Amino acid sequence: MCLGQLREERAIPVLKEILLEEGFENLTRDDSSLDQADFWYETQRGRAALLLAEWNDPQIVPLLRQALQATWQREQERATQTGQCSFTPHPENAIAFALGKLGAFGTLLPLEQPSPRLRIALIHVALGYLYTRGHRYQNIMMELGERTLLGKEVIRVLEEHVGVTTAQARVIIEQFLDDYATQLRS
Repeated sequence: MCLGQLREERAIPVLKEILLEEGFENLTRDDSSLDQADFWYETQRGRAALLLAEWNDPQIVPLLRQALQATWQREQERATQTGQCSFTPHPENAIAFALGKLGAFGTLLPLEQPSPRLRIALIHVALGYLYTRGHRYQNIMMELGERTLLGKEVIRVLEEHVGVTTAQARVIIEQFLDDYATQLRS
């Protein structure tokens, strides 16, 4: 991670491995360190995605899309096996943000996922895109609404780059706020 922060080329293969690593499939649920290991590893996965996006290399987009899909799949499998809904760090948000920094809007649309996940990912892609254009925010829940400056910019990005109407973009934001609050509680 440190080499990635320094933008050392040697870090790229390791960051890619972290992004796609299966994690802790060999540990059993009885292993008390599993929850901590999941938390740590999923946090690193999100950090790896953000660091890889810093290279601004469009060739990384398929890898990020694959990582996003794998993260959603692991989350579903974990919920089925343990009854837990999700990983606490939610690396998918960082992965979607990284996709947005690379302007990779189309990568989400063919994904077949429940709409709350897709809405959360679409907003994070839009936020990543806006970040590369100098937009910053402190608290997404407080600053994102259809009438706020950030909300208006997200609506514009969704219209221009995803192809939704203004009304659809407003609904995405409105439902995102509920979806995101639910995700934070899980």
